Amino acid sequence: MELRSVSSLAFQQMKQNSKMTLQEPKFGAVDPVTPLLVGGGIVVLAGAAMASGIRMVHQSYTGVVERWGKMRGIKSPGLSYVAPLGIDQLRMVPRSVQRIDLPKQSVITKENAPIDVDGMIYYKVTNPQNYLYNVQDADGSLQQLALAGIRNVIGGMTLDETLAGRDKIGEQLHQLLNKDVKDWGLEVSRVDLKDIQPPAEIQEALRKQLEAERQSRSTLITADATARSVKIQAEGLAQATLIKAHADAEAWTKVQTAKNTMTQQELEAIKNAGATPEVVALKQVDALAQLANGKGTTVVVPTSLSRLGGLTTMLSKLFKKSHDKH
Repeated sequence: MELRSVSSLAFQQMKQNSKMTLQEPKFGAVDPVTPLLVGGGIVVLAGAAMASGIRMVHQSYTGVVERWGKMRGIKSPGLSYVAPLGIDQLRMVPRSVQRIDLPKQSVITKENAPIDVDGMIYYKVTNPQNYLYNVQDADGSLQQLALAGIRNVIGGMTLDETLAGRDKIGEQLHQLLNKDVKDWGLEVSRVDLKDIQPPAEIQEALRKQLEAERQSRSTLITADATARSVKIQAEGLAQATLIKAHADAEAWTKVQTAKNTMTQQELEAIKNAGATPEVVALKQVDALAQLANGKGTTVVVPTSLSRLGGLTTMLSKLFKKSHDKH
C-alpha cells in the first residue's frame, strides 16, 4: 500500500511539470531568436533592392536614364547604377551602324513606265536624346521617308536614266534623307538600291536592243579585222614588189656595167690592132644584130644620126667589093 501511494504521487508531480511547460509565456516576454531573423530578412531585402540598381551597358549601346518618365542622364558603356525598385528606367540606344530594308514598291518614271524598286539604308544614331524624344518610331519613320524619296527622285527621271543611274539615285536619296533626319539624331551613311525591275515587256525590248547592239559591235569588229588584214596584205605585196624592183634594177645595172666593160675592152683591142673604119662598122652592125635578138621591145642605139649616113655608105662599099670578088 505504501509503494502504490509513492508511485501515484510521483506521477502527479510529473503531470504538473508538463502542464507548466506547455503553458503560454507571460505577457512581455521576448524570444531572443526572433529579432535576429527579422533583422536578417530586412538586410537581405535591402541588399537585393540595392543590387537591382546595378546595370550593364554594352559597348555598342548608350544608356539613357529616365526617372518617372523624364530624362535624367546618359550612361556610357560599362557598369552603371540607377535608382532601384523601378524609380529609374534605363533605355538602350544603339551606337553601331544600323540597317533598314526598303520593301519592293512600284514607281512611275518620267515617261510613265512602271518599275519595281527595293533597297537598303545604313544609318547611325548621333544624338540619343533626339532619337528617343524628337520622333516616334525613328526606324519606321526613316523607312517611309526613304520610300517617298525614291518615288520623287525616280519620278523625275526617264527609264534609261533610272536603269543606268543607280548610284546617282542613291546619292540623291542620301543627301535628301540627311537633310530631313538631322533633327531626329540620325545620320544616314549610304543608300543602296538592290534591284530595279521594269515590266516583262520592257525587259524583252531591252533584251532585243542589247542583242542588236552586240551583233552590230561584232560586225564592226569583223569588218575592222578584215580591213586590217587586207591592208597588211597590200603592204606586204607592195613591199615585195618594191624589193623585186630594187633587185631587178640592181641586176640590170650589173649587166649594163658588164656590157660596157666588154665594149670598152673590144674598142681597146680594135684600136691596138689598127682596125680600119670598115672593121669598126662591121662591129657596130654585129652589135645591132645582138640587140635585135633580145626580148626587149625598145632598142637604144648609142650613136648619132650624123654618122648613120657614113655607116650606110661604108657598108654598101663593103658589099660591092665582096660581090666583085665573087
